Amino acid sequence: MVFLFWLAFAIAVGIAASSRGRSGLGWFILAVLISPLLAGIFLAVSPNLKRDAEHRALVRSVVGARPGQRAFVPDGVLAGVPYRAEHSGAVTAMMPGGIVEFRSVDQFRAAVSGESIGTTIPEEVLARYPNEAGDVRYRVEKNGKVFAWTEADGEKVYRNWRSFFDEIHVP
Repeated sequence: MVFLFWLAFAIAVGIAASSRGRSGLGWFILAVLISPLLAGIFLAVSPNLKRDAEHRALVRSVVGARPGQRAFVPDGVLAGVPYRAEHSGAVTAMMPGGIVEFRSVDQFRAAVSGESIGTTIPEEVLARYPNEAGDVRYRVEKNGKVFAWTEADGEKVYRNWRSFFDEIHVP
């Protein structure tokens, strides 16, 4: 009679384990060997793998990531818009319509503020510094360094895009 209760509770532990994304057969065998009560306690304190997988899938769907694509993790927020500074000098932002990549900081700022951007910069400066952020023109090298140019200061070199963005960023 005790063996039947032992077996019934071991089956219950196996079913509970299966519903939590774990091996039902493995937990059943563990419950038979050590005790359904101990196995049940171990199962109760172990993470729910099924719930965790569902949570990860929900987060992927909310932030716009597709399988094989990294999830959107913002570096900061500008005027209520989460953004991420890319290595290339672009800005990826979570706009109301979805994830949007902007060519430059200036484009991102203009989109956030609802303004339009134009240029009156000489062609030689545009050619050498193709990106813009306010009155700063810049380019990002393959090694990650950023060369910035302003009429007042000339060229300035930053070790990476993030340090450049932090210096010119005006909340």
